[in-house]
Amino acid sequence: YSGDLMENRASIIEADGDVAIDAGRLDNLREGLDIARDAQAGDTIRWHRYNYYWRSYGSAVDPDLGPVAPTTRHLTFHDEAAASRDRYGTLLAIDAPAKRAQVRVRTSRGRLMDLWVNYQALTPDDDGRYAMTFYETRGYRQYLVPTPYHNTVWREYDQGRIEQWDPVRHVDIADAPFVTDYSNFRERTV
Repeated sequence: YSGDLMENRASIIEADGDVAIDAGRLDNLREGLDIARDAQAGDTIRWHRYNYYWRSYGSAVDPDLGPVAPTTRHLTFHDEAAASRDRYGTLLAIDAPAKRAQVRVRTSRGRLMDLWVNYQALTPDDDGRYAMTFYETRGYRQYLVPTPYHNTVWREYDQGRIEQWDPVRHVDIADAPFVTDYSNFRERTV
């Protein structure tokens, strides 16, 4: 029991659903964090996304976008031989309005897999291939990743999850403004 005193040591206070915090005194013990008093929340949050590559290279500060920038690969269209031999496979279908492409690719276990991949850009080459820019597997501890279109996402300490980059869940880190540390940038709400 703290009476009318609340001490804040966290960078964020989260709750499912509505929450009301009432205290006669609120001591903010966290430097660099502004507390909004009598703040009203409603439908002001348009989206909340997290960094697909958060701490993929450890927790050291990294101001360089390079290691986590999207990659561009030149893919064939409906080429079964490429699906078997090329690490990135072959394109099967393109859904341009949704910015995604269906790819057939060989998994790390040697089986062919069809999956939809969200991309940043897709442009035809002069030779009939397509230059596709997308987020691929990056970082340390990528042991169970089935394809280069998957990544182990470390949202919690030492608890990885295999995911594909999704514009609804993940920040487009290459276009995110005001990021000064690409390793420790975790999430953003707008």
